[in-house]
Amino acid sequence: WVLPNGTSNIYMFPYYVIGAFFTYYHDKVSKKLEYGKYFCMPVFAIMILFYKKKHYIYTTGLYSEQYSVFENLMIHLYRWGIGLIGSIAMIVIFKWIFDAMQKHVKRDLLLPKVGRKSLQVYIISCSLLSGFLPQIIKRIYAFAPSIEIFMRENVILYSLVITLMIAILYAVALYWGVKLLERIKIAPIIFGR
Repeated sequence: WVLPNGTSNIYMFPYYVIGAFFTYYHDKVSKKLEYGKYFCMPVFAIMILFYKKKHYIYTTGLYSEQYSVFENLMIHLYRWGIGLIGSIAMIVIFKWIFDAMQKHVKRDLLLPKVGRKSLQVYIISCSLLSGFLPQIIKRIYAFAPSIEIFMRENVILYSLVITLMIAILYAVALYWGVKLLERIKIAPIIFGR
């Protein structure tokens, strides 16, 4: 009950376990999975072709009564599979991009640093996304309804450009928030480390 969206956090727990396992056994596992990561990109592209409305956790939840137990199980397996394979594919792509950028930039890039604080960023993000931000966005839409109309009419621009920019700025802002909490010695109380 402490964190909002607790059910969704439980749903995300397998990814946390896989990440912790990979971190602990990184040297042994990464060599065996070296070629498998390239396999994830085409598989992810194929899986996207079969993504349907029922696969959104926001529409069917963790268990939908309109589907049988078997169908619910298949929906969960598909969600977890596409989430894991898509995450690996995106990590590989972003690693290529950051490695290429790192060669041309002398300073360390900020976005890879955000990943070092991902658990802390995620904890703060859950509270913000579930509680405060929806209220702020409702007030913005009430004050300027043309923004919502613009978002709906420009789906491709919104999905591929605007949301990416918002996500990057949001992650960077949360990273600096975590750094501030560490500086004023509150981070260990909130995050346990």
